[in-house]
Amino acid sequence: MKINSKEIKQVSYNVARKSKKEIANKTEKGITLIALVVTIVVLLILAGVTITMVLGEDGIIAQAKLAAEKTKEAEEQAKGDLANLTEEISNILTSDSPTPTKPTATPTPTPKPLSSLAQAAKDRKPFEKNTPLEDEYGNSVTIPAGFKIVPHGTDNVEYGKYSGDSNSPTVQDGIVVADEDNNQFVWIPVGEIKDDKNGTTTTITLGRYEDNKYTGNVEDAKGENDVINSYYQELKTSNRGNTTAKSITDFKESVNGKDGKAGNGGYYLARYEASYGGTNKPLSKPSKGQPATESGASYAPSKDSQKGQLWNNITQPNAAIAARAMYPTNENYTSDLTNSYAWDTA
Repeated sequence: MKINSKEIKQVSYNVARKSKKEIANKTEKGITLIALVVTIVVLLILAGVTITMVLGEDGIIAQAKLAAEKTKEAEEQAKGDLANLTEEISNILTSDSPTPTKPTATPTPTPKPLSSLAQAAKDRKPFEKNTPLEDEYGNSVTIPAGFKIVPHGTDNVEYGKYSGDSNSPTVQDGIVVADEDNNQFVWIPVGEIKDDKNGTTTTITLGRYEDNKYTGNVEDAKGENDVINSYYQELKTSNRGNTTAKSITDFKESVNGKDGKAGNGGYYLARYEASYGGTNKPLSKPSKGQPATESGASYAPSKDSQKGQLWNNITQPNAAIAARAMYPTNENYTSDLTNSYAWDTA
């Protein structure tokens, strides 16, 4: 076989070219691996630096925590300084002006409890037995059985002058009572009366009094048997003489008491002049205003038309008989023509 030199050259050229290409590929692969290793090393270095900067003792997180604590401390300090400044300004503004006081609510007044006398006046009921009552100052009044207290504003009765409360009558007002026929009587207190105006007391003595012509004062008459001529007129006829009280001793003891036993502390005086009522019973209530025309010894009207008329045509002894006949059989109280002790004291 004949070998062509030209072909031999061509073959040699191809072999040389292939060898160069393989060498180049090997070289490129080696460079790439080295670069990867270098890159990894660089990243590890950067990661270490970064971790140190972030998590280290002086890292970003530590610095951020420290900054947060400092900021909070600064805020608290600022709040305290602001509070102190506000207080100082407030003290300066209020130093020359009075400190305002907090308005207090007006307490609701507690109603004063009613006295036994005021409660009885409110109830308007008759008592079943003689009953002692007290006003708000401790003054006593005895209400007779079968009687009730005449309320304020009825029959020209006015309470409250001394207490300032018409719903709370006091003894000083003059307590008025009435029976079932509306016969009315006024309580006359005797003894020590508590004065509601200034806390002092007044003593009323049951006794006879007379006008002292030298001093002009009303004074206690001396002697148990004194008779004031201005009250009793001596008349010539036997049936027109002075009237003797049924029992002046019993009357005084019922008022003042006896042997340590307390009395009633007063008595009742008829509020109106006597007028004709039923047989043997005069009335103590407003009359028709016309005087009876009949005169004589009788103490009972002979005509029904005279009921309610003033009982003026009657002798003094018969007037006593009529007054005693108002409550002749009552065991709780008695009635009589007004005696000198009762009249003078009233």
